[in-house]
Amino acid sequence: MKEFFESNDWFGRTGPFNDFLEYKIFYIIFAIAAVLTVFFLVKKKNPKLTKIALTTIWGINLVFDMFKLYGLSVDGHFNVGGDMLLYICSLFLYAMPFALWSKGKFKELACNFVCTIGVFGAVMNFAFPGVIDTNSLFSFWGLHTTVYHLNLLFVPAIMIATGYFK
Repeated sequence: MKEFFESNDWFGRTGPFNDFLEYKIFYIIFAIAAVLTVFFLVKKKNPKLTKIALTTIWGINLVFDMFKLYGLSVDGHFNVGGDMLLYICSLFLYAMPFALWSKGKFKELACNFVCTIGVFGAVMNFAFPGVIDTNSLFSFWGLHTTVYHLNLLFVPAIMIATGYFK
């Protein structure tokens, strides 16, 4: 299991992985899936379906971060000061349940926070790609950072396009 987390590329290629071709292809596929999902949710106008989609995305990011903590623990690089899910992108994980299951002004505040932090965190990750420069998309760390931060963009798009957050 340790090799799963320590590998920079599951196919055995060596880096640096700075050509971004595999990331660009993944972004295009993800963007097409995101647009189709948002279009489907807007067309259905079903708040329950929207909530299920948002909950699923939140769950995916939560599972990715739990695996990240496990991976850091397994390979001995866990740092309580830097890896305890208290950086700006992880705040999404804590605010999302309030955006999903609270009501009134608190829900509005949580949705506002999720949308703002989501876009900011994703843009900062892609503007200053530390993990992407050293890991292939076909590694846990590359896949984690890419899916996690694309979901940070995807959630506000769903919330705003479907009217979940106005």
